[in-house]
Amino acid sequence: MILQTTAFFDDLVQEMAEPIALIDSRRRIVFCTRSFENLVGVQGDDCQCDHILIPSVAVCGEHGCCWDVIDDYLANNDNGLWRFRGNNGSVFTAFTEFTPIDIQGKARFIAVRIKPLVKQPSGPIVDFFRAAYDGLGATGYWNWLVQYIRKTYDFGLVVWSPTSDEAVFSRGSGIPSHDELRAYVKRAGHDFSTDQPFDIDLCTNGVRNFGHVFPSGWDASRTDFLLVSKARTKIDEATVLELHAAVLAGSPNDASAYAKPTATFSSQAITCIFCASEQQVLRLLVEGRTDKEIAQHLHLSVHTVKNRVRAMMEKAQVRKRTRLVALAAMPIESAG
Repeated sequence: MILQTTAFFDDLVQEMAEPIALIDSRRRIVFCTRSFENLVGVQGDDCQCDHILIPSVAVCGEHGCCWDVIDDYLANNDNGLWRFRGNNGSVFTAFTEFTPIDIQGKARFIAVRIKPLVKQPSGPIVDFFRAAYDGLGATGYWNWLVQYIRKTYDFGLVVWSPTSDEAVFSRGSGIPSHDELRAYVKRAGHDFSTDQPFDIDLCTNGVRNFGHVFPSGWDASRTDFLLVSKARTKIDEATVLELHAAVLAGSPNDASAYAKPTATFSSQAITCIFCASEQQVLRLLVEGRTDKEIAQHLHLSVHTVKNRVRAMMEKAQVRKRTRLVALAAMPIESAG
């Protein structure tokens, strides 16, 4: 009976566990949860990690498996956007966290946890970026977005590279040209016609810097993409979804999108989803006031202020109050 109970709980853990795999130093997947196995084409007991995952596209040299790149990811203090080969033969991108497991001072295993990305982000964050695009036009939008990403998400490098290099924003020194990046990506078997992001090993100036690439996926004839790198903190799932939404929102519906804009974009795109009492709190947050100061000003308890902030974060689908403030504090006059 004890054995049967143990087996039952083992099965229960397997069913409830997140998609996780354990990879040994010989590149073998020695354990994976059932959810991982259902997502990824794990074949047999001797499956090698490079059979199922593509950690990054290497600009300098061949791209390797997770063991070949993990030290560089750890040195850059970053998570990954790795592509996996699914059970049905398709390739999908997953937000990937990895942890080396050391035994007697030597790395013996890598624990890999994955979460497939949402293909089509939705909600207020998409409406926010779409309002910015509609108000600023294509050129104004991407110029604004590069600066917005630098300020809000704390990346050291942000590049928007359209199919034509004429309008590249914030290209840094040592960054490959648009055509070079496109060639590397296609050589590695990725396709710009999809909007699913992936990682690329920039390997600039002798230093390996992993960049996160967000293709527009507008149509097969275009290879526009957003590249972010040198994050000061690990990229998280919320940031990935928001950047994905920002790129998809900039899709040109027709040629008129490139005309000189006449509209004015304002933070109303995001604040209109909040009730009047929440907007009162938000306006004071934007001014830089603390919860205690807001409570005193509005004659509320600090607990009530915190609850209203939490409610606004849920409505705006952001996980940090700094993101909420950034969205609400970005009135932008179009370049008209």
